[in-house]
Amino acid sequence: MVQPAQRVRVHQPGARRWLFVHRSALPALTNLQPNDLVEFAVELSPKGVQAGQVVVLTTSVSS
Repeated sequence: MVQPAQRVRVHQPGARRWLFVHRSALPALTNLQPNDLVEFAVELSPKGVQAGQVVVLTTSVSS
């Protein structure tokens, strides 16, 4: 099940490979089961991401 892309604001940027998004920004993920696999896809610039930046996040969930 692929969720539509959502625009989310970055609250806490980590290293370039990590993107922290508050769970409330992803209401479609509130009914996850323990064995569900969640994949996030986001397009970042080579310089990484800055706090407060808005990015488009696509999520997919598979059981």
